[in-house]
Amino acid sequence: MDRTQQNGHHNMFKTFICGLGVLLLVLSGCQRKQDSETTQIGLVLPATLNKAGSQAITSTMGLSHVVINVTASDMSPIYYSWDKKGDFGVINTVPSSFPLDISQGSGRLIQVIAVYEDSVTKDMSFYYGDTSQSISGDSMTISLPVSAMGASSGAEGEIHGRYMTSTTAGPTGKLQIRLRPPNNRPSMVIQETRILNGWFNTFALDGQNFEYVVDGTTTLFGGPMSLNSFKALASTSILATNIPDHYYYDSGNSSYTFEKGRVDIRGFFGSGATGKKVCYYQSTMAAVSYMYQDNAGTAAIQYDPTTYTVSKVSRIAGGVSDTANCTGTYMSDYMTLDPYYSPNNWNNRIKPPFRTDWYMTGTAPSFVVNSLYLIPDFDSVVTGLKVYELSEDAKDQVSKADHEMVDCDEVAKGEANYPLKVKLLTTITTWASAQSVPFNQTSVTAAIRPRLVVCPISSGATLPGLSLN
Repeated sequence: MDRTQQNGHHNMFKTFICGLGVLLLVLSGCQRKQDSETTQIGLVLPATLNKAGSQAITSTMGLSHVVINVTASDMSPIYYSWDKKGDFGVINTVPSSFPLDISQGSGRLIQVIAVYEDSVTKDMSFYYGDTSQSISGDSMTISLPVSAMGASSGAEGEIHGRYMTSTTAGPTGKLQIRLRPPNNRPSMVIQETRILNGWFNTFALDGQNFEYVVDGTTTLFGGPMSLNSFKALASTSILATNIPDHYYYDSGNSSYTFEKGRVDIRGFFGSGATGKKVCYYQSTMAAVSYMYQDNAGTAAIQYDPTTYTVSKVSRIAGGVSDTANCTGTYMSDYMTLDPYYSPNNWNNRIKPPFRTDWYMTGTAPSFVVNSLYLIPDFDSVVTGLKVYELSEDAKDQVSKADHEMVDCDEVAKGEANYPLKVKLLTTITTWASAQSVPFNQTSVTAAIRPRLVVCPISSGATLPGLSLN
């Protein structure tokens, strides 16, 4: 049986900022009809940007990401993002303008972050611009100048684990990653994801400070954080591990894909994390599963727990040896990074509400979803799960959205209004324990590998869902 895995690590920054708020348009399956009280805006970014005074962007620098926020006192915020790199290696063409539908009125603050990436070094330069506009008429074109606000080496970190406000609990809600522009302008939402009873998965960048805010009010980690700030938190309860540049072997299609290195930072954060531990495997390994130095699979990536080495999966700081330290209940008292599996592998990822990534087996027309294990204490904040299948035309569009932040209200509307495009597969309200597999071996029939969406059921505010593809 062919095994198709969603195990490869994607560029964290690119994955997280793609396509906030597009799901409603996806489910309608057509161009959004313009409301009489909205204006279609074409936002134009300059082709030439200034860097370090009058120096222009080099020929190897290209527009890679765009994030747009539109706010005003009498309208709901608009979050829009575009990314040059689409799913499955597709390169999106940079548009001549970025389309927005904005409600008419005065004082519409339009803020933009444009990220340029060097095609050779992968360094990223951040540019910012804003304008306050009165919006009227059927359409408008707005040209917005932007200025340099900082640079990043491109080094990224995946930050995941549990933020604990007590020994048994953490916050639940929407986790916003915000970037504060210069000149005391309002902070911008870069990404939204979920945090469930403290469990989260997010990202950090070298050279850029982000704020991590729950439900728009509670700032985590004590303030703005960069990748180096997170590495400085390393302790017995927080482990920082180097993941080198490598070629990842996808067993589903027998191919090798280059993956840029990153820092994996996992553990228990916050005031309630005292006594919790992250364990690392203490023995050096000659080979890490699925990770190679070349695109032919002839030289495996090695693991070294004692000496930080750029070319190896190696411990940077923090954590404790697995000998006699991994005691208590797994994921409640301790967690691990298991080098027997690639750090990209589903055994080593925390994707709330799941403590492992997923994978799918089978070939068309029959697929099976496997190994979606729940995080501990999941059922204290969520009463169940709804699993949806999206049709092919909806799937293609949702692939542009943020996989970590699916609007489950809009999914439910899609089920009600477009049942041929959004199908409820199953509702799960009982399971043996908080760490059991809620729908192991759920079968799906489809012409090609389907897109599934899992939406948590909560008695409180609607929580974002997870797109599985």
